Amino acid sequence: MALAVIIEAPNERPSRGRYEGSLPGSEHVCAFETAAIYWFLYALFETVQEHKGKDLDRHGWCSFVGAELPALAATLVAAQTAIAAQPNAWTVVTDAAGAPGEERDASVQNQELQAVLNQIVPAIHTTEARNTYLSFVNN
Repeated sequence: MALAVIIEAPNERPSRGRYEGSLPGSEHVCAFETAAIYWFLYALFETVQEHKGKDLDRHGWCSFVGAELPALAATLVAAQTAIAAQPNAWTVVTDAAGAPGEERDASVQNQELQAVLNQIVPAIHTTEARNTYLSFVNN
């Protein structure tokens, strides 16, 4: 199950149902195509969760707006620094409980993580300029 990142249309808050790949007026940024991407970033997202008071859950919908965006940007820059020190690929532990159909340990690719972050960080600035929402949604 992928987690998509989108810039929502200004002044438009769609229902928080299942995201099917597009929303009118919204812009798709990227997707976490593997659970390993999410789980590597999870520890860093916990910092954002403390400020926001809401989990960035790969099975739900979490939006960032206004003053929340700089904290998210700082978290992702920290992730880029952490990733730079990693080998080309390594293993991360996914769901401790083991989600149905998923391995507990998964390989994550440095290049894949960098590509995702290189798409999200500029999207944060675009979101700020448009005064709208950057959302992580179950896809």
